[in-house]
Amino acid sequence: MEKLVNPYREKKSPTILAKETAELILKAIQETDTKEIEQFLQKKLPEFTNKIIYANPLEFAIENTIKRVFALIKTTTADYLKTSSASQSTKKSLAEMVQRDPETNSDPPTIERLDSYESAERENILHGIKREILESLENLIDDFDKMTEKISENAPTHIKSNDIVVTYGESTLVQDFLVSAAKSRKFEVIVIEDELCKVGKSMCSKLEEHNIPTTFTLPTATYAIMSRANKVILSPNAIMADGGIISNSGTLLLTAAAKAHSVPVIVIAGLFKLTSNFPFSQDTFNEIKSPTDPLFVELSFPSPLTNVIVPKYDYIEPEYISLYITDAGEHTPSYIYRLFREYY
Repeated sequence: MEKLVNPYREKKSPTILAKETAELILKAIQETDTKEIEQFLQKKLPEFTNKIIYANPLEFAIENTIKRVFALIKTTTADYLKTSSASQSTKKSLAEMVQRDPETNSDPPTIERLDSYESAERENILHGIKREILESLENLIDDFDKMTEKISENAPTHIKSNDIVVTYGESTLVQDFLVSAAKSRKFEVIVIEDELCKVGKSMCSKLEEHNIPTTFTLPTATYAIMSRANKVILSPNAIMADGGIISNSGTLLLTAAAKAHSVPVIVIAGLFKLTSNFPFSQDTFNEIKSPTDPLFVELSFPSPLTNVIVPKYDYIEPEYISLYITDAGEHTPSYIYRLFREYY
């Protein structure tokens, strides 16, 4: 068990973590005997996934993917039980098996109700449920592979010729989005350095390989360059239930400058970054880093009066965000909560 959890303690991109989580659960279900699938889904799988979440609690992609998988298991099980019940002539009618249905004001049947079936019929139903769950998970993994392509299709719609686009640090998704737009548009990109990760120059190099004019600058110049910018494009670590985002430290300054200059902020992200959590302050979901890296000094003998706080993340409130672009389409921040309910 520990060998399976350890990889989730390593630093990886959210997309890779989300896909690996879904693939791990898929493999676990495939290797589970059909007769034991009920116990596995009800007890062993929740225990195992909790350990994965606790291994890296601030990697929201892991928890979000697990919630999505559980939602798929629940709906797939309920749908299969309804269809299989309607097509079989059993001793119990559909009305007896349904707990709550939209038309009968009762819950859909779940896997917990299978005890009422005869042994042979119960095994057939478990086999069908397992097959349908595996198919749903394979479709989910396939969606991860197609996510970047679906989001990048929207790039030419939002980036116009001669635009000046501002982004922060390095993001593979933002890079692919800009490269997609560059196929039919000529525009300039300004990359603001992420002082904690120091990846801004790498982002510039990758964009210049695709003949996109790129300028590198430091966060201290954010307000100065914003008067020239046409839009800001970001890819966050997580999309919160209130329509805000959790992103790398420094993006709050960027979005505040954009709002002051009436520059639209476009957030691009896969649906797996949707989380049900509500942040109540900048400290709700955060991590404090060492101040020596961004300050470029060794604080060997700090003054007793010195208190340097370096947060790893910023919480960006929804009023700073103009539009979300996901693999499910375009949405305003006010629609995020509804989108979460549909997705999970």
